Amino acid sequence: MHLASIDELPPAPEQAIIINVGTRLPTTLALLSALRHAGMPVLLVDCESKDDSLATFEALMARERFDLLSAPLKPHGRTLDWLFGAVRAEKLLLVDSDLEILGPEILAFMRQFIDDEVTFGCGFVDGPGVLVGEQGFLHNAYYAERPWMPLVMFKVAPVRAALAAGVSFVDQVVFNDFVSRGLLTKAARRFGLRVPSLLRERYNGLRPELVFYDTGGAIYEELRFRKEQLFAGMPARFAPRYATHFWGVSRHVVQGGGTPVDTIAATVIERLRAAYGFDAAR
Repeated sequence: MHLASIDELPPAPEQAIIINVGTRLPTTLALLSALRHAGMPVLLVDCESKDDSLATFEALMARERFDLLSAPLKPHGRTLDWLFGAVRAEKLLLVDSDLEILGPEILAFMRQFIDDEVTFGCGFVDGPGVLVGEQGFLHNAYYAERPWMPLVMFKVAPVRAALAAGVSFVDQVVFNDFVSRGLLTKAARRFGLRVPSLLRERYNGLRPELVFYDTGGAIYEELRFRKEQLFAGMPARFAPRYATHFWGVSRHVVQGGGTPVDTIAATVIERLRAAYGFDAAR
């Protein structure tokens, strides 16, 4: 069903969400894999795509059952903040638009733990670590532990509580020192200086100059470490056993970097044909 508003989405115990921003081919693969393996209603949110995505997905409704919603294009974290505040579901499964779920096993794993009373999410754990391979501003920044966001299930209630407390899914950089909001580090960097490590906060025994909270990192920190709730997750290293992720296709469309759609198009078209009987070349 093509929804006119998020309010038309019916309540559900579980709800899968895929956000499309102009990546029609990989999003079709993500959608069909979620419909096959997730075992729950699927909402596809299209954010101002300009690649005939809407026409493709509207046509796909003739053979598949899912909901489609058009929404403004915003930073990814802001869109997630909005969805968690608006969707009437007890649990949300986030599926990246450039990810294929390879089987039902990962959903079975999530469902083993998500209903535990102190568990707020399930999936894979990304980080922590030091970004030694990054160039420029984030070189040697500390990458805060977070859920592997391409495929993750959250309980809605604790996430809403974190949002109400002012925490967000939006990625952020923290200048790390004992002075409020990192003012000392900001001032030092302005003049090409560095704050002595003893004046920095500890993160897992390290005293980094910068801490990078990627999308979902601040929500995870709030619920996992401040509220002392649990996240049931395997290391992200094992995610390829359960899902294929093409890494940053949406990011390339919106801001550059990542993976251009053209470089994976042939692979996706063949996978759609072989695994789902969908002819994307027509």
